[in-house]
Amino acid sequence: MKGFLYPGKSPLKQQGPIPEKNPDLMKGEMEGTWVYKGKDKNERIIDLEDRAEFASSDAEGAEGKEKKKHLANAKKLQHEADIIRNRKPDKKQK
Repeated sequence: MKGFLYPGKSPLKQQGPIPEKNPDLMKGEMEGTWVYKGKDKNERIIDLEDRAEFASSDAEGAEGKEKKKHLANAKKLQHEADIIRNRKPDKKQK
């Protein structure tokens, strides 16, 4: 289906607060990969997008289940970055 990006809700339509920290390393990511632990929104997005790019490049050299795992990780990480980028702050929390 053309234009269909997310199997569930789009990042704009998801409910709830933005997660407070980036996800830890996922299975298949290189051990020792640095994960941003701070709260700066832009740095968190950059970290997630970098990790998604690393997973995509790892998938290029892999085959079978390993390739699927890298592609799934890349998709999850990019989705998390999209959620942080597109979610508007909840005005009730102020």
